[in-house]
Formats: sequence, C-alpha cells, structure tokens
Amino acid sequence: MKTIILLIISSFFVQSCFAQKQKVWLDADTGNEMDDLYAIVRLVKDPKIELVGLSSAHFNNPDLLVFEKWNAYDTKGLNTVAESQRLNEQILKSLNRLDIPHPIGADRQIGRAWGQQDPRDSEAAQAIIKAVKALPEGEKLDILTIGAMTNLAFPLQFKREDTYTKLDETIEAEKILEDRWREQNPQDETRVMWDLALVAAYLKPDLAQLETISTPPENKQRTIKAYVKIDEKALADDFWKALKKKF
Repeated sequence: MKTIILLIISSFFVQSCFAQKQKVWLDADTGNEMDDLYAIVRLVKDPKIELVGLSSAHFNNPDLLVFEKWNAYDTKGLNTVAESQRLNEQILKSLNRLDIPHPIGADRQIGRAWGQQDPRDSEAAQAIIKAVKALPEGEKLDILTIGAMTNLAFPLQFKREDTYTKLDETIEAEKILEDRWREQNPQDETRVMWDLALVAAYLKPDLAQLETISTPPENKQRTIKAYVKIDEKALADDFWKALKKKF
C-alpha cells in the first residue's frame, strides 16, 4: 500500500526505518528566512535518506503589505515563491545536485482569510503526486514542510561570529550560507534555526522528544505529536559534522 506522510512540527511524525534509504520530499519557503538553506544542505548531505524532491513555497505576512522592506527585500512587486525557487536552485547547483527535482510551488495560500479549502495547483503539487504514484508497493514518502508552522519554541540557536568562522568561503555552498546571513540578518548576533531544527530532529529522532498533545482551541480539534524538547548542542554539532562531510 502506498502512503504519503506529511511532516510538520504540529502534525503527525512517523519515525522512518533507515535500513533502506527513506524517500523524503522537502517543501521550503526558502526566501522567507535564512535557516531554510541550512536545512536544505543538511538533508542533501545526509547519506541515510534519498531526497527525491525540493519544492519552493510562497510566504506572506502583514509586513509585506505595509512596509517597504522585509529583511533585505523590497516588498513592492516581490514574488515570494519565485524568490524561494531562485534560492533552491542556487543551493542545489552549489552542491552539484540539480538532479534533484525542484519544481516551483503555488504563489499564494489555499483558501481565503475567511476560510475555504479549495486546492491550488502548482508544478510542485503535481510533482509530489507523481512521486507518490511512482513509489514501489509498501514504500512511503515522508514530506517535510519548513514553512511558518515550524516557528515554535525550538532552542537551536547559532551565533553569528561562530557561524562565520566555521563556514569556508572557498566552498560555494558554505559561502551561500554565510552570505545569506550577512545579507538578510547582519544585525542579528544569534539566530534561531527553526527549520534546521525540524530537519535535524527528523534525521536524529534519538536527540528529540515527542509528546502527544491536543491542538490549540482555535484549530481543528485533534490529537497530534509535537516536538517538545531537543538536544540543542548535539543537533548543532551534527549539522557542522554533516556540512563538512564530503560526498
């Protein structure tokens, strides 16, 4: 039986058996914050999974409507999914992994502010459907989404100067990671690496704690599993070890 598992921090989590390479799809609003790129690199460099796709996601928030700047972007005329797509392609090229499918996602959210759940088609949606249909019998696809719902209390923080020191500018992918911080958040001495934390917890479940909880009252009521604790130092060390590993 073919199944598809959606992994977000507030959704169901299924621990994968890595006896054979688990197929993973990553959906990232890479243009929104700097930590998506770190998460992408961590997944690409992990030998225990098969990254079968990387799709771009749009991002939106009130600042885009009322301010002239969002991070380093001019908000006027900003196509957010196109920016996520540009960065996805840039980091894959630097890692020599443009062979990984990287379709563009939808340019806006499903539904409207007052409701509705009408689907919104995209190249990414069709590619995910195709990937699921191509699964051998009995296999599943884990989908990690690192959009806004990963912005919970994950205490994985990187220090700016320490990060600059560890990144090697002579290696293209590492230079991209450093430039992203310098261009987007140069004023921040530390950054919470939400998206990297989710990916790292998925890859290293022994370093993260899951609990069964109820959804907040303003959401559809159901029981979910959520990360409530991670080993911050161990996951940070794991990232740097994976980053420096040669293909």
